[in-house]
Amino acid sequence: MKRKSLTCVIVLLFIIQSFSLYAQTPIKYGDVNSDESIDIIDALLVAQYYVGLIQTFAFPEAADVDGSGDIDIVDALLIAQYYVGLITEFPVSAHGDIEILQSDLERDMSPDPGPGELDEVVAGNNAFAFDCYGQVKGDTGNIFFSPVSISFAFSMCFAGANGNTETEMARTMHFTLPENNLHNAFNALELALTAEPENPDPTRGEELKLHIANSTWGQKDYYFMPDFLDILALYYGAGMNLVDFISDPEQCRLLINDWVSLKTEDRINDLLPPGSIDALTRLVLTNAIYFKANWLDPFDEDNTRDDGFYLLNGSSVTIPIMHQALITRYTGVPGEYQAVKLDYQGTKRNSMIVILPEQGRFESVENSLTRDAFNGIVQAMSRYNVTLAMPKFGYEWESSLKTILKALGMVDAFTDNQADFSGINGQRNLVITDVFHKAFVAVDEIGTEAAAATAIVVGEVSIPPSATMTINRPFIFAIYNDDTGAVLFLGRFVQP
Repeated sequence: MKRKSLTCVIVLLFIIQSFSLYAQTPIKYGDVNSDESIDIIDALLVAQYYVGLIQTFAFPEAADVDGSGDIDIVDALLIAQYYVGLITEFPVSAHGDIEILQSDLERDMSPDPGPGELDEVVAGNNAFAFDCYGQVKGDTGNIFFSPVSISFAFSMCFAGANGNTETEMARTMHFTLPENNLHNAFNALELALTAEPENPDPTRGEELKLHIANSTWGQKDYYFMPDFLDILALYYGAGMNLVDFISDPEQCRLLINDWVSLKTEDRINDLLPPGSIDALTRLVLTNAIYFKANWLDPFDEDNTRDDGFYLLNGSSVTIPIMHQALITRYTGVPGEYQAVKLDYQGTKRNSMIVILPEQGRFESVENSLTRDAFNGIVQAMSRYNVTLAMPKFGYEWESSLKTILKALGMVDAFTDNQADFSGINGQRNLVITDVFHKAFVAVDEIGTEAAAATAIVVGEVSIPPSATMTINRPFIFAIYNDDTGAVLFLGRFVQP
């Protein structure tokens, strides 16, 4: 009887292992149908996808061979050139072909969130945006970040979190939906933001560029849970790029930074600083977002002139100031602030909301700015004939988010022996070592360009070095209060 039971267990384990291997088939760029060859069929599939004859194919992650963030006719032509020998590698594979560990599930391109679920994810993202702003506003100088990029990166990481780690992460990021509903809603949000309009409105001018890309980078020959890979594939269109953090962490850092540069049109460079990746790194989850749009009512460059910009300390500097008169949405509270809404071109409506505190009221207005307060300002706006003067500007902002997120309540995820990411590898030996975010913005007479990227670095908990101590000779000892550092008793033992 025992032998029969043992046989059944062995057979069951074999079936499970076979399924896992099937669910985690390594693929390479260009092999979009995963038949282990890159040929004209792959090029035709990408071309058919581009013109709309097919809606998806086996491995869309492998199709973006130029690393542009889009799957288009350029990718099809590059695959065809590779097949006939005109090129020997793809732009995205400049560091050599990367194997991709990916679920056999295709991305759901038609997610259907439940009533109010998409709004709930957006509300959570916006709440986190102002929570995060509240933490960084004490820094001197300019601030600029993308809460959407941070939220997408953490929604992928959330798929592997359990226990109190999951609870704290949900509370900090305002993830309020059940997990599967949450991932489905994030998928719907990305597709809603980036989809091409079905019926472009010619009166709205040129369509904007808005790309969002998700990717994960995992240690080769490391075990990742099939359920985790399924979520990445189904809801985020992401496979696991297999790299070797153990043998060459610096090369892996450069590779991930290059991917971020590609996805942000070279606006975000060196996201991961030197030393951020080491031999204990096992996983990096990345999100990149790129935005470029023209004003619906552009400024005339001839009306731009140098003028004074008054700093918080009361002094002023001379910078280029743009000028125009336009009909747009506006509101204000005398003695507190003015606010204006500047629309961008494109059928899918986007805008910039500018809030201008009155002189001497910046700190007060900033301190009161929450998600609800921001919503109130937007809702209070109505159509005005506005005479507007606005700076022409551009800058970068970057930060490690580790301290910020811990202050907002995400503690266990960064704590050895407390972090629970067992949903990633089936064990409780992973911890977030850091979270890096970098953003860029440029505003001129024509419009706005903005980009941001987020990287969550996950490593194995370091194992303390071993030591042996045999107390078999005279010794000194103290009874010590750890909270205050006070030595309560001090002595020595020399005579048993």
